[in-house]
Amino acid sequence: LHLGYDERNESLSCMKEGRIEPNFDKFESKISKLLEYDEIPPDKVLRWENEEQVVYKKRAGTITHYRKGMPKATASNDDFFISTGLHLNNPSSTFVTAWDLYQQVQKLISHKPLGVLAPMVTFEDKNLKNLNVRQRLLAIAIGLSNDGLSELDFKQLFTDLCGSAHNKDCELFGRVRDGEAAATAIREELEYKKENTCRTRLQNKTIVRPREGILVENGTDTYKMVS
Repeated sequence: LHLGYDERNESLSCMKEGRIEPNFDKFESKISKLLEYDEIPPDKVLRWENEEQVVYKKRAGTITHYRKGMPKATASNDDFFISTGLHLNNPSSTFVTAWDLYQQVQKLISHKPLGVLAPMVTFEDKNLKNLNVRQRLLAIAIGLSNDGLSELDFKQLFTDLCGSAHNKDCELFGRVRDGEAAATAIREELEYKKENTCRTRLQNKTIVRPREGILVENGTDTYKMVS
C-alpha cells in the first residue's frame, strides 16, 4: 500500500490557508490505527522520502520510497523501494534511450532495494503511445533480470524481445514517438496540479442539524432541511 508523502513543511501553507492547526503526529497515529484495523502491517506500507530528509517516528508505514535521491549509507539496512531517474513523464527523459534506462536500473539495484518503480503521471492511451511507455518498460524489465550486459548485447536482446511482442517502431529504441506531444501532455499534467490549489482541497461544508426532517444539499457548501 502506497500512502504518498509525509512532507510537513510543504503542507504548512495549505494548513494556514484552511485555518487548521496542524498536528501531524496525531494524524499519522490515526492512519496507523486505521491500517491496524484493516490488518495491514507497517512493513507493507510505502511512504515517499521527503525533502526534509527526516523519517518521523510517528510516520504510518516503515517502507521508504526514494523517488529523487538515493538511500544513505547509514540507512542501507532499511527496507526501501526506489524510482530515482525512472519517472516516465519527466520532461528531461524525452530523449532518453532504452540503453540509458537499462543503465539507470542497474545503478538502482546495486543499492539492493525491495523493488524498483517507474512512476507515471498520465495514463491516457494517446499519451502512453507518444511516450513510448511499452518500450521503456521493456528496457526496465531487462535491467531487472539481466546484469552486466554490454550495450551491443543489450540492444540485440531489446530488439529481439521488442519484435517478438509485435511492438511497432522498435527502431526507436525506447525514445518517445512524438516529443512535442509528450511534452505537451506533461505540461498539461503539471498545469492541472498547479490549478488544484490548497483552497480546492480544503473546502469546508456548513451543516445545520435539524431537530426533525432530513438534510439535502443546497448548492455546493450548505445544506437545508426538508421536513
